[in-house]
Amino acid sequence: MGKCIEASRDLETLAKVLPLYIEQAASQSASALAARRKALRRQATVNPERQERLEAAPEVPHAFELWIGHLGFLDQLSGGVQFTLDDLTPEEARGLALLRRAREKFWQEHISCPVCQSVNLRNSSFCGGCGKEFGGNG
Repeated sequence: MGKCIEASRDLETLAKVLPLYIEQAASQSASALAARRKALRRQATVNPERQERLEAAPEVPHAFELWIGHLGFLDQLSGGVQFTLDDLTPEEARGLALLRRAREKFWQEHISCPVCQSVNLRNSSFCGGCGKEFGGNG
C-alpha cells in the first residue's frame, strides 16, 4: 500500500510540484491541432532538453493534483467573491500564496503566442507551436 500523503500540509512538496503542474497544464491540450503542434515543436525546438524534460516529467501525485485544483478554485473564486483570511484554513491561505507565486514566476518566464496560444519561453524568437516570429523580443 502507498504512503499516505496529506497534500494540504506538505508545503515543501507542494512548492516543488506546483511549477511542474503549471508547466504541464500550460503545455497540454486535447485537440488534434495541439498534438500536431506538439510534434512540430518537438522537431523544431531550440531547447530539446526542456521538451524532453516536459515529456518525461514525473507525474504530480494525485493528492497534490486535487489540492492544487482546490486552490485554483479558491483563486478563481477570489476574483468575484470577497473573502478574508479568516474564511480560509491556514493550509488554504499558505497553499494559495504558493500557487500565486508559482504562477507569477511561470508567466515571468513564459509568453503565450498571440496566434495559436502555445506557451513559449519569454526569450523565444519564434513560436514553437505555429512558427510565428516574435521579432527577437519574445
